Amino acid sequence: MWEHSDKLNQKSETWLFLLQLLILAVVYPFWWVLRFHRRINDLYVAGEITEQAPGSPLNEVLEVAEEAMNGGLFQTMTIFGVLLGCTVFWKLA
Repeated sequence: MWEHSDKLNQKSETWLFLLQLLILAVVYPFWWVLRFHRRINDLYVAGEITEQAPGSPLNEVLEVAEEAMNGGLFQTMTIFGVLLGCTVFWKLA
């Protein structure tokens, strides 16, 4: 490993960029969504939210919130994947 450390130092800017991109585009959004899921779960456990019949207004609001969170995660992961792929192809070319 130490034999190749000079190559890693030359590419450290790329690795730092990819690490920052990973944190901002994948880790932080997952943490954000898990935090909101925990809030909803805490409300459910405390009895402030009960299981609703399909089509009820509260059920619709919770479904919209879940779709928004999952859609946001999908978009950030897709963007991260595209940027990671572009970086890899750029470095290989």
